[in-house]
Amino acid sequence: MADAAVTIAALRARVAEFVAERDWARYHSPKNVAMAVACEAAELMELFLWMEGPESRRAARTPARRKRLEAELADVAICLLNLCNVVDVDLSSAVVRKLAATGRRYPIELVRGRAEKYDEYPGRAAVAKRAAVAKRAAVAKRAAVAKRAAVAKRAAVAKRATVAKRATVAKVAKRAPRRAAHSG
Repeated sequence: MADAAVTIAALRARVAEFVAERDWARYHSPKNVAMAVACEAAELMELFLWMEGPESRRAARTPARRKRLEAELADVAICLLNLCNVVDVDLSSAVVRKLAATGRRYPIELVRGRAEKYDEYPGRAAVAKRAAVAKRAAVAKRAAVAKRAAVAKRAAVAKRATVAKRATVAKVAKRAPRRAAHSG
């Protein structure tokens, strides 16, 4: 099975089935599974401990190391997918949202080919200012939409009250002549 042929949903279902077959769900609290993700990630890191970048790239291509690398990557992925099942997180949506947020924090024109943290880039102040202006505009737009909705709701309530009042007045007026006829 290749990445292109298997969906995240299918992998999550297989992990859920694996856990259910062994009756392990009772042990899989979010805390425990998050800790398992960290433990498996540590085992993955151990494969490259004390290696420099180029050496770690070469090591990842050797057959023996590659087999262990695949096993540790699978362990991390299984634990992560299990955690998504446990806390009911749509991983695809979360990844897409996170990439969008990270893309805003690391704009291509400032970061291409650089490795500083997002708040250390020259020109970051201008990007932050643009982001703040965009955020204020979005907040203002949401507030305007909410205000228009509130005004429309008040108008609808007032209209219903007016219609109800007119109906009551008409009903009373319709009965009034009958009462006068009966009282005389």
